[in-house]
Amino acid sequence: MLSAETLGISPYRHTILQQVADLLEREQLKLDMGTSCSLESAEEEVEQVEACGTHACIGGWMAILERNGGKLPRYITREDEQTAYQVVLREVGDNGLHPLHDLFYDTLNSGVTPAQGAQAIRNFLHTGNPDWDSVLAGH
Repeated sequence: MLSAETLGISPYRHTILQQVADLLEREQLKLDMGTSCSLESAEEEVEQVEACGTHACIGGWMAILERNGGKLPRYITREDEQTAYQVVLREVGDNGLHPLHDLFYDTLNSGVTPAQGAQAIRNFLHTGNPDWDSVLAGH
């Protein structure tokens, strides 16, 4: 596994990414890599669902875990959703320059399974490349 420094991310985010992969592999999180994040849609969804079973992208789950000290909250709050929105869209952005960009944005595919999301994270942690093409092709 590559170090946080080599990947260009903080040690805390390195740990959180591993946690998200573990939770996805255990199917404790649902994953939606096909819906573009917006604060408005997040606010609509947060009124209806609990954290476990909520659909979020990899970056959204990272942000929610970061905000909650590495723990999955029982309920996702508006503040959790706003943090996810800020991390995914404002911090990482869609310009391709952030180290996590390809993990967050290289696929806009709503059919990504939790296992595939976990594999993309593991690929990123080991090579710096999520290799979505290979993950989605089942290799």
